[in-house]
Amino acid sequence: MSKTATKDAPDIPELSRQLLQAQEEERGRISRELHDETGQTLMVLRFHLEMLSGDMRNADQKAKIQEARLAPPGAGTGRGHSPAGAIIG
Repeated sequence: MSKTATKDAPDIPELSRQLLQAQEEERGRISRELHDETGQTLMVLRFHLEMLSGDMRNADQKAKIQEARLAPPGAGTGRGHSPAGAIIG
């Protein structure tokens, strides 16, 4: 290969850096989108639980709904604590 062809050839390390940066930006975008969607879904669930709780006449059912609303994240699933619990509680 001539010097000119080598000089004009893409710089592999630079292309690799750009690819990694693009991948990282995409991961960040997807992460933010999932976080926002999850937060919105949890808020809707909370509102529905509050509405159900208000409509219940049976004290036992009302207590179960309240318990579900206040349950720590992952309760009964074997999973650890999650920041999403702050939204529900």
